[in-house]
Amino acid sequence: MRSLEEIRRILEPRLRCFGRPRCLFRGQADAEWSLRPSVARLVHDQVWTIADVIEAEKLAIELFVPAAGPHVNELERRPLGIVEQWSVMQHYGVPTRTLDWSDDPYRALYFAVEDHPDRDGALWFVHAHSVQDWMRRRFGSKNAPNPCGPVYYWLPGAPEQLFFGDVKLGSPRKDAQQGMFSWSRRITSDHAVVIASALCESPARENVFRKVIIPATMKPELLEALADIGITRATMWPDPDSELAKVAARVKADLLARGPVTPAAAR
Repeated sequence: MRSLEEIRRILEPRLRCFGRPRCLFRGQADAEWSLRPSVARLVHDQVWTIADVIEAEKLAIELFVPAAGPHVNELERRPLGIVEQWSVMQHYGVPTRTLDWSDDPYRALYFAVEDHPDRDGALWFVHAHSVQDWMRRRFGSKNAPNPCGPVYYWLPGAPEQLFFGDVKLGSPRKDAQQGMFSWSRRITSDHAVVIASALCESPARENVFRKVIIPATMKPELLEALADIGITRATMWPDPDSELAKVAARVKADLLARGPVTPAAAR
């Protein structure tokens, strides 16, 4: 990419993909990163085992949900079911198996350029409906149960069944970022690998799933251009001192301080 106009030419057609609902977009400040959620990265980096992160996910819910309860007035309503709980936790910084996307490419682009000024960024896009259709044909279900039984998500060998969704639960951060989510039944899934596998035989896969590299040299220019249309850190993170943010920071610190539960000899 050499200019914002070139990026626009790639993105604008994806706002309505194939006459169906639009693509989703995700920006990452380092183009070398794959699409692993925060808990999956702990396993990939050989810090924790799969059993560790499943236990950490359970513990995160146990710690966050009661502590956040007195502050649900910051949301449209109380989160219902595990997926909505994950969505709130994710937006406020607790490691989860969910991955953030946006239905606005320019908000996603912000996350590709706002950090790591010495590294190329990446802007991903995916036509979620195409991936969901493939998942439905393979697994027979398009929608994840919410709530669901613990076996559905907490088996180490759970299938790599990927879901996309808007949990319809408003929060200042989700609204500002026009947030959507993907999540997998297998907690360690790299969503890029799962999506690419789903689309490997599709002749239109370049239009359905793609990573656009954003050169590091373009980041300052793009940050200025985004600020001109009202996309800045202040607008994307409208409540840095909210009570939910404070609860999330405490839960994240507690999780990381406890560390993996599996004995080192077993890892």
